Amino acid sequence: MIEPRLPGRAYFKGLAYGTVVWCLNAFVVLPLTGEGLAGSRNLNTVGLIVFAVAHMSFFLALSVLYEILRTDRVSLRRRRVLQQKYIRIKEHHE
Repeated sequence: MIEPRLPGRAYFKGLAYGTVVWCLNAFVVLPLTGEGLAGSRNLNTVGLIVFAVAHMSFFLALSVLYEILRTDRVSLRRRRVLQQKYIRIKEHHE
């Protein structure tokens, strides 16, 4: 729903999604579960940074792979449409 409306390339979309989800997790979910802000009750500064980097890496990889798969699917549909048009034109001329 949101992905088509976001401007930019896949990595930008991945960073946007990752940032929103990380903020929700860090400032809502973890404090509600007693883990503190961004899990600071059980993690030191390095742990917080590693968690944020791992989280963002996942969303970047997810968005780039989605873009690759979506593009391949669209090009496959276009190829089928062109083949059908070619067949119709060929049948029309015969």
